[in-house]
Amino acid sequence: MREYKFRAFHKPSNTMIEPDKLESINFDTKVLGVYIEMDGKGFHKLRTSDFEIMQYTGLKDKNGKEIYEGDIVKREYIDMPGGYLDFIGVVIYFDAAFCLEEVFEKESGSFLFEEHTTNEVIGTIYENPELVGEQHA
Repeated sequence: MREYKFRAFHKPSNTMIEPDKLESINFDTKVLGVYIEMDGKGFHKLRTSDFEIMQYTGLKDKNGKEIYEGDIVKREYIDMPGGYLDFIGVVIYFDAAFCLEEVFEKESGSFLFEEHTTNEVIGTIYENPELVGEQHA
């Protein structure tokens, strides 16, 4: 059974809110309930417009790290005749599927259907924009 969970990047504080700190998302009232240290308090209800919300793909990388939308993933693949190349992509939701969008060509490079032995999360577009350049930041 697929596990639905989310994380959120709080833009004003430049802080990633992991799923265990994201208490609720109300799309009707546009409010997130999050545990974040601000103003001497731990729990806050904040506007969704202050966040980038990312869904869990249901997959993990080769190190067991969960893969979310907005993650930057490096994948090694075989290039004929027998050499290996690195493909770096950003996880996006496209056409009812999670895909890796190639960083520099902005093409959907491959779908994320299953855990791949060479997938490795190397950052996020919000915390590590230098890894992908201006086109994804």
